[in-house]
Amino acid sequence: MIKYLLICLLAIVTNGTVLGIDFGSEFIKAVLISPGKSFTIIENTTSKRKTENAIAFYNKERLYESDGVSKKSKSPKNTFTFLNKFLGALANDEKLVEISRQSYEDFKIEIEEREGTFAFEVDGVQVEGKDTMIVKVEELAGMVLKFIAKLVDFNHQIQIKDVVLTVPSEWNISQRSALKSAAQLAELEVLGIINENTAAALYYALERSDENKHTALFYNIGSYNIQVSLVEFQAVDAQKKKVETLRVLADYSIPNAGGQSLDLLLANHFAREFDNQPSRKGKKSIFTNSKAMNKLLKAANKYKEILSANKETQVYLEGLIDGEDYTTSIQRSTFESLFENKLQQLTEPINYVLEKCNKTKEDINIVELIGGGIRVPKIQQELANYFGSVEVGTHLNGDESMAFGAAFHAANLSHSFKVRPVQLTDGFSFSSSIEINGVNDDDYHKEFSLFGYKKKYGSTRSLEFTYDKNLRLDIYVEKDGQKSKLMSYHLTNITNATELNFSKPEISLTFKSTSNEFIKLESAEMKVEEIKLIEIKPNVTTTNTTSSQDKDKPTNKTETNDNENTEEGDLSEETEKQQDEHQQSEEQPKVTEQVVQEPQFKKQKFIHTFPINYTITHHVVLGLNQQEIDDSKKIIKQFETAEENSRKLSEIKNKLESLIYTVREVKDAEYFQKASTETERAEILKTIEEHSEYLDSDEAWTADFEKFNTKFTQLNNLLKPIQVRLDEAKARPQFINETITKLTDFHKKANNLNQTMPWVPEEKKVKFLGHLANTTDWLKSKLEEQEKRELHQDPAFLIEELKKKIDKVSEEYTKIKAITKPRKTQEQKEEEKKKKEEKKQTKKDAESDSKKGSKQQEQSQQDEKEEQQNQQQQQDENFQDQQDSQTQGDGDPTIEDL
Repeated sequence: MIKYLLICLLAIVTNGTVLGIDFGSEFIKAVLISPGKSFTIIENTTSKRKTENAIAFYNKERLYESDGVSKKSKSPKNTFTFLNKFLGALANDEKLVEISRQSYEDFKIEIEEREGTFAFEVDGVQVEGKDTMIVKVEELAGMVLKFIAKLVDFNHQIQIKDVVLTVPSEWNISQRSALKSAAQLAELEVLGIINENTAAALYYALERSDENKHTALFYNIGSYNIQVSLVEFQAVDAQKKKVETLRVLADYSIPNAGGQSLDLLLANHFAREFDNQPSRKGKKSIFTNSKAMNKLLKAANKYKEILSANKETQVYLEGLIDGEDYTTSIQRSTFESLFENKLQQLTEPINYVLEKCNKTKEDINIVELIGGGIRVPKIQQELANYFGSVEVGTHLNGDESMAFGAAFHAANLSHSFKVRPVQLTDGFSFSSSIEINGVNDDDYHKEFSLFGYKKKYGSTRSLEFTYDKNLRLDIYVEKDGQKSKLMSYHLTNITNATELNFSKPEISLTFKSTSNEFIKLESAEMKVEEIKLIEIKPNVTTTNTTSSQDKDKPTNKTETNDNENTEEGDLSEETEKQQDEHQQSEEQPKVTEQVVQEPQFKKQKFIHTFPINYTITHHVVLGLNQQEIDDSKKIIKQFETAEENSRKLSEIKNKLESLIYTVREVKDAEYFQKASTETERAEILKTIEEHSEYLDSDEAWTADFEKFNTKFTQLNNLLKPIQVRLDEAKARPQFINETITKLTDFHKKANNLNQTMPWVPEEKKVKFLGHLANTTDWLKSKLEEQEKRELHQDPAFLIEELKKKIDKVSEEYTKIKAITKPRKTQEQKEEEKKKKEEKKQTKKDAESDSKKGSKQQEQSQQDEKEEQQNQQQQQDENFQDQQDSQTQGDGDPTIEDL
């Protein structure tokens, strides 16, 4: 299975982690994708690959997974399972309340104030001084999702943020919004919401090797729903390679018809049989006891699974009610007879999707059975009989395929991964439309379709029309002939634009369909035309006149410039001319005057684009608003703080009890007696008796962390000096021997400093030698003092104190070693060169004398090595260190040797 998923991650481009969560009614499965790793399923605290979707409030704490489910029979009012059915539903939904009652859920239902959705009263808590709280269904689901996120952190040390959630295909926008709100309360970012069967189909596409067109029907029986989807697969050519495509043609689901409905039938069968026993004559029916019925319901789920593999089984429940046990046996045929009238439901969704797509059974290549409820043999047999020659199989992992598909979808939506290309086409199982209505008592009305049935998520729809007054946009959704209003957009500033002498606005609206934001007004704007008179700047001309008669004549010589820029060009070529009267001046024999051309104007069109302001009215429940999310996060934080305080209280109380027990165990031990004084022992014994009495008192039941911490600290402080004496006495001999060895080594290095590192400044040597001498003298005096002390007296010195002194000596020596040998001056180098040349000349003169020459040759070789020895002089110290270590005498040195 995993090998097919591994090929999906072709390359990791950034650091990122995503999580696919199959948020089932009974179980949650989660799959993690992180850089450089394969798909990883998240295990719960008991190492199981699926986690119960449950939360219980019990003994002032929240319990999850199997711990939460186990409290169903003890505290049904405060234990919440199968929560999904309440998400996005109204608390006055009588049908849903009846389903809950028939499932023996003993919740105390409250109505959420703003939206009228479900909330529940829980008790047995201790939050902000309250014993009872009202908790919204979104808060409960958010707590469960946050627990899943903590499992990821616990198992993989990753703080998850981005997720994709699965939902049943019939879930409406209210239910999807409520789940999205729950994820926000868990501090999760929802990248997308995908239908459960679509997620399984996506996983199927990853494993499919056939490139031909292929139609598969996914039949999913979960704990609460029956879901059927018809999906078309095909590999198409894209960019010189095959790309897998899948298109969801249709889907249909039936709520309250899954595996839990079979559990209820079997539990009710057991209850009727139990009530008919002679021992129950005259007693209340077991049906009136929700705790006992929840025991039966849990047992029914267990025996349903046993009967799926066996034809008969024995049933035994100890102490079912009133101390009475219940024993019986049941055959598979008896169980199958209980849901005989439900078998017709199995084919109802199949017929729906085939009719919706105008297809027949013969058009289906394969039927994939998924979901836990599909394991019942009778159901498999009925489906096989219905499909006849069509292959009906369980090639996928029915429990985990949806989580794996959701994880792959999350990787597709995230920017952190480059994945194998798979083109998915899926959309809402309803169509949508829009009605545009005027709001100023006019009869303006238009209707448009928005998105059709199964229109692909991410699709957009643009509308353009002309109108000059404010409008109301009503969005409708329609499924199976039932039409309901989803939301209304109130466009508010259109009238204002027309009042500014603009033209009639051209309105442009763009809507978008997304899996987690639903139908959204992506943009709204209007374009208007404005006509302005633009003045053409006149040119000035100069005219010479010789008489007053000339001045009375108008000047006809003009120059114009028509190069004005506009946004949309001229509306008309006509211009309007205006002429001012000229005032005459005094006559002169000859006058030179400036003549101003008459102003000219032209009409110019300007196009303005303005955003349209709008408000939204929702006609269905759309989750929590931001203020409610902030308030709910505070409530969840209060639960976490209360649980942390409870944990710390329990921890300090256990530490105090453990410390008292330990002291009582060791108080008579010889080592404890030697390491403590009579006074200390008396004080300690008195304190533990006082603390023991306090732990048994009524006051201890209500005491807080600070009270217990004070008592623990008091007793621990009395014991600490004794513990220090014992620890020091045990570790001192070995540490002293190691310290003396180190000091001996440092003394030998100090004695050779002038030979090994003569270039070290004198002040550096003095500082090192000073620390060495002081530490040696201090240790001598402390050892003499320690020899005179008994074990019950405090040590003359602590090991940690001596360690700091030795570290300081070592630090000073390290500083000395870091000082490099200075380089030779130019004069020294020339002098050495001169000596070498003289030696070479001497060697040349003595070549005739073989013996003498041999000696000179030996001397020459020695001289050649001299330079190498100078280069190695820096290493002499290390060589001397080795010599010092080798020349140490047998046995450990003593402080007197120093």
